[in-house]
Amino acid sequence: MLSMVVPSLMEARKEGESGRRRITQLTRYVTVGLALFQSFGAAVALGNGGMTNAKGLFDWLLPATITMTTGTMFLMWLGEQINRARRRQRHLDADSLRHRRRTSGRGRAHVSIRSAAAK
Repeated sequence: MLSMVVPSLMEARKEGESGRRRITQLTRYVTVGLALFQSFGAAVALGNGGMTNAKGLFDWLLPATITMTTGTMFLMWLGEQINRARRRQRHLDADSLRHRRRTSGRGRAHVSIRSAAAK
């Protein structure tokens, strides 16, 4: 959505596959930075709220931040795998449809000629 506002992203979007890959890569970096910020904030809030017995940087903040950020990265990777599978399936469906359109007319013509010759 930001590509509608930022001119350099709009140009990258018009470049096709390579532009889409660049935008995806930029999205990954921004997502990881945002995840680090949010997970650190959540870890601080949970620690200050008394939700954990562990206190300190190495006992709670760092492990919690790394764990939550890693979970975000995993979910981002999983979403990319789902999108890739959908694109592949749409491509296969389009190829199958084109193949059916090419062969369906010829197949019917052969059937009608054979049935007419048999009579």
